[in-house]
Amino acid sequence: MLIKRLITGIALLAAFFGLFFFTSATVFFWVVSALLALSAWEWGGLIGLTAVSRKLFLIALYLILAFGMFWLPVGILLILCSLWWCFAFIVILLYAKGRALWAKQSWVGVLMGIPALGSAYIGFNVLRNFDNGAAIIFYFVLLIAAADSFAYFVGRAVGRRKLLEVLSPNKTWEGFFGGLLASALVAVAAMRLFSNVILFSMSFCWHFHRGGALFGHRRFIY
Repeated sequence: MLIKRLITGIALLAAFFGLFFFTSATVFFWVVSALLALSAWEWGGLIGLTAVSRKLFLIALYLILAFGMFWLPVGILLILCSLWWCFAFIVILLYAKGRALWAKQSWVGVLMGIPALGSAYIGFNVLRNFDNGAAIIFYFVLLIAAADSFAYFVGRAVGRRKLLEVLSPNKTWEGFFGGLLASALVAVAAMRLFSNVILFSMSFCWHFHRGGALFGHRRFIY
């Protein structure tokens, strides 16, 4: 299992590297749009949608709204996405108390998916048009991959104390700190090598990093 996960992670990083550095902006846009569609399908399952027609409607809705977001100024998008992730953090902490609402009201999940997936979609496409945008995006993908993989490995090896059992019973504090350490090492290495590339809006960095994590598989555990 561990070897399979490692090989899969390396293969995905190689695929992303090729996508970021060796494709045009147009190809990149449509590939990310396809990723949004796949994520919307997965999100539909998470919020309890079982009918194929409803999942297809959800995909169409999210794509239309995502395309519409490009008409908003980037500054407004940054503010909205930052506010959303502050709200999402509170929702995670209160998940147990509101579990009945999430389970019975699929429309709540539909609404929450708009900023959750939309922030990742906008982040990918806007960052791609920055100077050295491909390097910036690859840095974030590498950061997320390092955090996720090390959290998993450390959690499996020495994980004992549960992090938030009601939300995800397999996550541990040991895995959390393992992922945090890996992220710090990647960030320090990137700062030393590409300090002129990654010094830009920290608010944009934040919402892109959190939104980008949603493209990860929902069954990954620490």
